[in-house]
Formats: sequence, structure tokens, C-alpha cells
Amino acid sequence: MNSATEMLFKQWEKMFSGFMDYLVRNETFLSSMGKMMESSSIFKMVVDKSFERALESMRMPTRKDLEETLYAIRKLESSILDTQEQLDAISQQLSQVGELVATQARIELGRAERAEAQPKAPEASVDAPAATDAQAVPKASRGGKKPASPKKAS
Repeated sequence: MNSATEMLFKQWEKMFSGFMDYLVRNETFLSSMGKMMESSSIFKMVVDKSFERALESMRMPTRKDLEETLYAIRKLESSILDTQEQLDAISQQLSQVGELVATQARIELGRAERAEAQPKAPEASVDAPAATDAQAVPKASRGGKKPASPKKAS
């Protein structure tokens, strides 16, 4: 900018600044601005209510309806994300269980293969009955008659 334009701008800025200072300190101006803001606020509420009723009569969603719908959608989205996290955790646990079951199956298969590979010990003869506990214990201790004790010579 050239110097004449700069001087003009600075002079305008100084005058505007002084005028604004005067208005900000003027009680009459501030009072009237306050009343005007209050009136415009009331006017806005009346207009908003009128639009809301007009939209309702046309069965169109109001801002409040849209906000409630958006809230419900966000709540559902959050619930879906929580459920997805739970499903991921369950899937991971099932994967771990599957790995454990597969490992256990491989161990059991290895044991079975080793058992088949080892030579078998001869089995006891089926013809000769095995001694039972009753046969191994003497009759006297099984409640039968006690053998006679040798008498002492008198």
C-alpha cells in the first residue's frame, strides 16, 4: 500500500475504534442491544416452534427427531462394536481350544502308534485259573476252624 492509503486506513481505524469504545461504554446503547438480543431470541424460538409444527403436520422429521435417531444409531453402532470385540475374543479362545485338542489328539495318536510298535508280552494262560485272594489266605484267617494248638506236657 502507498502511504496515502495507509494514512487513510489508520485514520478510519482510529475513528471506528473510538466510536466502538463510545458505544460499549454507553448504557443506553447496551440496554437497547440487550433488549434487541432478547427479542431476537424470543423471535427465533417462535419461528423454530412454527417450523417444528409445520414439519410435524407434513410428517417430516424435526431436528429433535433427527438427533434422537442419530443418538439411537450411535448407540447401536457402539453395541455392535462391543459385540464384535466379544466375538473376536470368543473366536480367539475357540482357536486356542482347537489347537489344544489337535495337540492332544497328536499325542494320543503317537502313544497308540508306539504301543502298537512295541512287542507284546505273553499273556497268561486261560486254562490255569489265577489264584484269588481267598485262596492265598490260609483257612484259619478266613473264619474257619482254628487248628488245634499243641498241648503242653504237664
